[in-house]
Amino acid sequence: MDCALFLNNGPTVRFLPCVGGSYPDGLSGWGLAVGFGWGMVLKKALQLLGALFSILLSSMRPRPEMPFMRRLSPTPHVRAIKPRKRLVVLGAGFAGLYTARKLAHQLRDEDNVDLVLINDENYFLYTPMLTEVAAGTIEARHILAPLRALCQTCNFIRARVEAIDLTQKALQLNLGDGQQPYPLSYDYLVITLGSQVNKTIVPGATEFALALKEVSDALMIRNRVIEMFERANVESVPSHRAEMLTFTIAGGGFSGVEIAGAIQNLCYEIQPFYPNIDREEVRVVVVEGRDRILMELPEDVACYAQSVIQEEENIELRLGTLLAEVTAQSARLSDGTVIPTRTVVWTTGVSIEPLIACLPFEKDQRCRILVNEYLEVGGTEGVWSLGDCALIPDLENPGGFMGPTAQNAIREADVAARNILATLRNQPERRRPFRYRPVGEFVILGHHNAVATLKGLRLRGYLAWWLWRLFYALKLPSRAKRFQVLTDWGLDVFTRRDTTQIKMVPSRLHTVQPEEAPHEFKAELETRAAS
Repeated sequence: MDCALFLNNGPTVRFLPCVGGSYPDGLSGWGLAVGFGWGMVLKKALQLLGALFSILLSSMRPRPEMPFMRRLSPTPHVRAIKPRKRLVVLGAGFAGLYTARKLAHQLRDEDNVDLVLINDENYFLYTPMLTEVAAGTIEARHILAPLRALCQTCNFIRARVEAIDLTQKALQLNLGDGQQPYPLSYDYLVITLGSQVNKTIVPGATEFALALKEVSDALMIRNRVIEMFERANVESVPSHRAEMLTFTIAGGGFSGVEIAGAIQNLCYEIQPFYPNIDREEVRVVVVEGRDRILMELPEDVACYAQSVIQEEENIELRLGTLLAEVTAQSARLSDGTVIPTRTVVWTTGVSIEPLIACLPFEKDQRCRILVNEYLEVGGTEGVWSLGDCALIPDLENPGGFMGPTAQNAIREADVAARNILATLRNQPERRRPFRYRPVGEFVILGHHNAVATLKGLRLRGYLAWWLWRLFYALKLPSRAKRFQVLTDWGLDVFTRRDTTQIKMVPSRLHTVQPEEAPHEFKAELETRAAS
């Protein structure tokens, strides 16, 4: 296609020949406007103009509807060409978030599937760094990532799942604030609801023990440690000082060992601000019911970490005994020992979401859903489960099951997304079983100290601690969060630890009575009270 410009009483000059894909040859083709030196310049200019014209034409075409712009309705939309299926992911922990992101990436060019992510909070919590928040080395918001930013191409609903009807394939969602239950149908369901803290098994734990599950829990632990230092700094009774400066950890797993190291690190850093407290007065006691800590790790690695912990100052291990009772001033163990303490951190006794216990799935004693090697729930078509709430067979260790770790959950999400896509596309031969062996484990033990195993290589001390930080920083879900966390760690090297306490309760309004008011305001207050 050629466009022509006609000059008055002159020859025809062709312009924009690039729109048609052909170019004139020689000076005669360009007419009077083209000279020997300017021909090539004009040719390139016309090529650029033609390219801009093509871009303008393409931008005027109707854009396809983005998945996150689709409106949700209780019943899936039906199109004339293909019926749209709804795939719902319950929970946005490591398993749920990474499954949703993988599916969103693979389904970005398909418009016959609605991908919905449901979680009771609108953020993703990076739980491996909760202990860093408790130690005060990381700002709390920096381990929280907004789900709407992480999963922009899927529909996100902030709600709590109240009921699952497997027969009708329907969900009942609680949006909060006393609203009516929101019904939502589905065609395929992925259950990744995780676990929750259960402190009811020990008397007094619910009232007096602190949990470590949410970012608010980490902030409360930090506040409690600082509060105990503030009180002990002016306390003169030795028994009371011992209660305030003793911190008891219930559970010797990953969370228990790492929070013990974080508390010891925090005490080490803030002690110079409290001149009346000696470092030797601080005690951190880890109570574990089995004969060793870190049961999630192989025995030789756990024993190696245990020997490192026993070399640490101010950390004690109480093995083979359980926490029997918690009071405001003490913790009693199953062997009769009473530990004077005013701070107990609960890292054991987790349980599965109560909603899962009501589902007619095959489960173990802890109510974890038994799945096959493809992460499918047996006896129910179109339902998958993974993460902490699932009992996944370990194909590398026949008879065993995968541990509830973040590293395992991320790998489970990759396999689950692949198998779900194979089901959606009616390609069952593309499914693959979940088979994974962790390449290494990291456990941070306190101030610049950690234990790591990488393909059989054991590391300890500063190098393992540095590798722990590098590994988990790279696993953060966004570049912005990586930058923020690395900045926090960099500032921590050059600045002293902050001892500011952050209030976790709303301010109380105090009503001034007329007799308490100054003389000039009494008459006004009495008038208001009478009216």
